[in-house]
Amino acid sequence: MPETRKVKGRIKTYVRDLDERMQGGIPKNYVVLVCGTAGSMKSSFTFNIMYNAAKHEGVK
Repeated sequence: MPETRKVKGRIKTYVRDLDERMQGGIPKNYVVLVCGTAGSMKSSFTFNIMYNAAKHEGVK
């Protein structure tokens, strides 16, 4: 059976309904692979997360 770990924080994605589905966002201190075909907005998705974290939370 897989090990369950407690997550000490989450990073919001600022994508409607995605944070709720991910139990509050991307787990902090985890490596997350964003994959998809060319043109599927992977870079835009990740830049959006970074931009909003800096804008709303002061994260650098």
